[in-house]
Amino acid sequence: MKLIKMLLLLLGLIFTHPLSATVISRTFTPNVTIFNNSHSDGLEIVAPQKDFVLLYDSDRQTFHDLKIPFDVVSKKGTVVDYKLSLPIIEGSCILGDDSENIVLDIYVNDNKWDGDGLPFSGVRNSHVMTIAYPNLEQKNIDQKCFGIIGVQVESVVL
Repeated sequence: MKLIKMLLLLLGLIFTHPLSATVISRTFTPNVTIFNNSHSDGLEIVAPQKDFVLLYDSDRQTFHDLKIPFDVVSKKGTVVDYKLSLPIIEGSCILGDDSENIVLDIYVNDNKWDGDGLPFSGVRNSHVMTIAYPNLEQKNIDQKCFGIIGVQVESVVL
């Protein structure tokens, strides 16, 4: 199997809650970066949208789901068998001197994705990766949360 492409989503967020009783919702802007570290010319990942705005829901104490559309395209215009996997999923929040790992739920095309390879076949397939955040309770001091998610595409024989 050849490693074709890696799509890394670099998430950075900062949200705060003042000492008063007023709840303030904050937004953050994740960014999608496509890294081509491949020598193959068979497949390409195309992400039509690179920047996203994500709202924090103060009632639910979490961010709204982040939906990231991307296409896997055969560069030669022929049907290609491939699999998508998640080699990297990391997230954490820093609160003062403490750091806490956060568990993100990942879905592809509305199906829960545990990171194992999912097989697909086609000339151009559209996918939507959804990131569901756990409860991230607002605190009286700044929290800094960040993460990285890598999507790997490999050509395979199905």
